[in-house]
Amino acid sequence: KHFGPGTGWSDTQRLDANTGGDAYAPELVINAQGHAVAVWRHRRGALSDIEANNFIQGWGWAGHAQVSVKVSDMSYEPCLAMDDAGNVTVVWQQFNGLCYQVCASVFDLSARHARPAVLPTPDTCDAYHPQVAAAANGHVVAVWHQFDGVRVSTWARALS
Repeated sequence: KHFGPGTGWSDTQRLDANTGGDAYAPELVINAQGHAVAVWRHRRGALSDIEANNFIQGWGWAGHAQVSVKVSDMSYEPCLAMDDAGNVTVVWQQFNGLCYQVCASVFDLSARHARPAVLPTPDTCDAYHPQVAAAANGHVVAVWHQFDGVRVSTWARALS
């Protein structure tokens, strides 16, 4: 649903593709122009991926898209941020069969997402709970915590 001044709440609309499985942990961002993007975890049995849908002011929801590429891995905890131009960065943690890594994908409202990438971290494993923020000018920073075998530390990375 979306709320418009003077028009009130819109009709309820399903954002996922309804292809089976369950949709969890939705997150939403919106910019000053009224463009919005929602992401969520889509679980299909033992596998899960990250999906998104974007709302274009004056048009509506554009249709769902898969953000994470490998549905053979478990993807969790999506988080997203949008700058004033509508560029969206999505981060999530993904299990690759051995350990958890932080992944990111960037896209704008006129195109589908860019190919996801694993964010380089000090250690290659045990990265959890990513968060992301974007400034109006497009500067993006991701943070997460990571276990190095002895202690858990908080890490950050500027994304370009």
